[in-house]
Amino acid sequence: TRLPVRFGWLYGLAVLACLTHPALDWLNVYGIRLLEPFSSRWFYGDVLFIIDVWLWALLGIGLWLALRRERQERDWRTPAQFALAFGMLYVFANGVWSGLVRLAEGASFE
Repeated sequence: TRLPVRFGWLYGLAVLACLTHPALDWLNVYGIRLLEPFSSRWFYGDVLFIIDVWLWALLGIGLWLALRRERQERDWRTPAQFALAFGMLYVFANGVWSGLVRLAEGASFE
């Protein structure tokens, strides 16, 4: 009873994932070598841990609620949208907190 998978949408999502992967890697504490092979310098945002338990829990609960509502034939988009919104708010708050800590320590933003 589901709609068929269309190649164009699937390909577009794969391209989007490939383009956003470096940006998301930049957010974690491990970082990314963005200019490799020309420079071995690491860039990192110190916003999230590589595996952030709270973010995974938030998104997992949103997914679970959305799937549960879909089985009950209710509006499944609302829990997913709330989980994404709160997840983005969580990442933003971590970024602000990391920036404040860097300012307090006198570190530069690189």
